[in-house]
Amino acid sequence: MYPEDLEKLIQLALADGIITESERTVLHKKAASHNIDPDELNMVLDARLYERKKEMEEEKGDDEPKKGEAEDNKCPSCGAHVKSYTMTCPYCQYDMGGDEKEASESIQELFRLLNEAEGENKGDPSIGKAIGGMFAKALGQDKTLQKKMTIIRNFPIPSNRKDIIEFLSMAIPLAKQKGNFLTKNSDENLPHNELVPTWKSKCEQIIIKAKVLLKGDSQTMNEVKRYAAEIGIKNI
Repeated sequence: MYPEDLEKLIQLALADGIITESERTVLHKKAASHNIDPDELNMVLDARLYERKKEMEEEKGDDEPKKGEAEDNKCPSCGAHVKSYTMTCPYCQYDMGGDEKEASESIQELFRLLNEAEGENKGDPSIGKAIGGMFAKALGQDKTLQKKMTIIRNFPIPSNRKDIIEFLSMAIPLAKQKGNFLTKNSDENLPHNELVPTWKSKCEQIIIKAKVLLKGDSQTMNEVKRYAAEIGIKNI
């Protein structure tokens, strides 16, 4: 243990894990005032520098997320570090679930794609020319149905609270069959009912993801459970 004034200088020099030439010169001057051998000082400095670098590596490792752990996000309101799946900041209660405008635009994009699919075959004369009559109509409807199913299946699953709730509020009514045994295949109900299994499957995917993303948000999860119950999904 060196004199206190020299120890303080050594600690300051070691703080960033690097001892510059100018810092080493200052330390040698201070050591000389205490009649400390310069070679001894160099040996001590090198040993302490090695230990300091090891400490810094360990500190860096502790700060990095371990495998399987979520990385931190920063709350835009209070600046606190919170887990990436957190929907509400535990420090200031800021809603981190996503932008309401973005959620609405995401849903609008889905319906825009579905409307485009509906309109494509209405304006496609090639089917009628090739086959004609009822067969052309049936083929066109089947083509439209398949395209709509593909759009719904491939549409990205929401990844934040607002998108999840917005999507479920829109999709749950579409995942429930219209009519009864006698009327479900009527001209009025059939176009809706043909897509019910696809919408229900999409809702199930979203609900499963919500269980992970919203596990710390009991209020929103209760809302998700209510939607799930409407289409017969229990025990979530």
